[in-house]
Amino acid sequence: MDCPARLTIKRIVSYPDFKSMSENTSVKTQKTKMLRSVKDAWPLRLEEYFLLSLPKVKCHQNHPVGKQAGMLQNVDDGIKCHIHLMVSEGVNFLPEMRPHILEYLKTMFKDALPDRSDRRY
Repeated sequence: MDCPARLTIKRIVSYPDFKSMSENTSVKTQKTKMLRSVKDAWPLRLEEYFLLSLPKVKCHQNHPVGKQAGMLQNVDDGIKCHIHLMVSEGVNFLPEMRPHILEYLKTMFKDALPDRSDRRY
């Protein structure tokens, strides 16, 4: 779609056993050198973090965003199967089908139903 908006994910690895409480640059450099020298020698305790950066809506181009974008989604496969099942049981008209789909959605989403503008559901 040639949209300039980009999602970025950065992986950050922290080694709590080598944490430096000092703001002194030489102490931090020393800790870093020590970490690099022992990193491959034995397993170290590490903490992993991921930073997710999402583009602003105004960065998107050449495609709809927000609720309009939901109109482009395909209907959920489970709902398609349920519609086929209902048709095989003789439900052929939309006014008859809607209550069956609503009941099916209630089994899928126990807490809250998805927004009606979301075509997937």
